[in-house]
Amino acid sequence: MVSRVLESLLPSANEDILVRFTSAFTPSLRIICSDPFASHVLEKLLEVSSCDKWAESKTLKDWFRQTCKFVLNNFEDFTFDPYANHVMRKVCQCLSGYVMPSGQHYINPNKGPEVKKKTPVTDADSIFGERKKNKKNSQILKEFFERFLAWPQFFDLFNVELTCGFVQIWLKTSYRVDPEGVQSAITQTIKALGKELSLDKPSAINLQTRTIELCLGVADDESWNKIFQTYFVGKLGVLGAHEKGKFSIKRLIESCPSKEKVGKL
Repeated sequence: MVSRVLESLLPSANEDILVRFTSAFTPSLRIICSDPFASHVLEKLLEVSSCDKWAESKTLKDWFRQTCKFVLNNFEDFTFDPYANHVMRKVCQCLSGYVMPSGQHYINPNKGPEVKKKTPVTDADSIFGERKKNKKNSQILKEFFERFLAWPQFFDLFNVELTCGFVQIWLKTSYRVDPEGVQSAITQTIKALGKELSLDKPSAINLQTRTIELCLGVADDESWNKIFQTYFVGKLGVLGAHEKGKFSIKRLIESCPSKEKVGKL
């Protein structure tokens, strides 16, 4: 209950109070990242300290970047931790300049017939202010992107909901700072998933199709065609019989590069 109260109050705190929190958290960051309650307070502190409201505060900006580097430098351990994993997700979102509202799916505004939807401004948004992309923050995320993609265990992350969920957030946020690099990640992701979907294992197909949906949302034309040829050609009927498979087909149509191609599906 205390952690919930702190989460609610932090957005309204002044700079001095926020700095006191950052000073108190820093010596125990590793423990806090894995704590079932304190980790949520840390996530909120990262959110607040990275918003434009405190853009002129060198103390908060420095703490935010140092904390992000610490979290991402420990990704080998934190990726598999049920609480630190979510701290990593928040770090990626804040570094990318966009903290995704709960329940909103990423939409690539530059392709397909779908139009980017506007999210109503909430009280939290008015307190935090907008987050403009920042070159230093983007560079931290780009460097992590390269290290994470080269991680030997990257191919083991797609069969567990926790780690698969992080990959999804990682792709979404990385697209904002390195759209070309994300296409390389999509290629790696397709390789990791394999050509055959686990149609006889509902839990597996749920994770696989969700990842495919996400890849479609940030794929360029070449990557889109590769995904289509790998997973959808000759399988639309089979996928349509699965609840999650239907959503993949919907995303396929929404992200299709041209109306003409939609007609040929």
